[in-house]
Amino acid sequence: MLLVSPAVRYPKWAELVERTKDDKDLAGLVEAVRREVVVRENPTGTPSLWYTTLVGSEGFFDGFGWSTYRPRFDWASNYLDEREAGGHEPVRPLLPYLQQIHEGQQRPQRWDNRSKRYRDNDDWLLLRAQPSAGEG
Repeated sequence: MLLVSPAVRYPKWAELVERTKDDKDLAGLVEAVRREVVVRENPTGTPSLWYTTLVGSEGFFDGFGWSTYRPRFDWASNYLDEREAGGHEPVRPLLPYLQQIHEGQQRPQRWDNRSKRYRDNDDWLLLRAQPSAGEG
């Protein structure tokens, strides 16, 4: 399993809170909206601890790494493109990692607590399985 947990920041939200702080009614409304929509920043992109036991540390990525692939594709810029281009480049991007695996430059690793070292991740063998004729 792979999980992308990018940094989450809301600079416009902080600006809204700042601009409405002098109006008690408006500030109260902004706070009520914050509670309803669960506006919560995660500036470091730290994943929930609930996921660590399910995914394993090797399966976490802090972004997709779109910028590397932008010249290859003609797609409209989206929110994630803009965030990565705007100073939030991922340190461990998912797409280059998948490309290295696809091209045979890297094999997925998993920590083996018995031997206290990284070993090949056998779960990836499932991706190579080819269905027989007539199977889905």
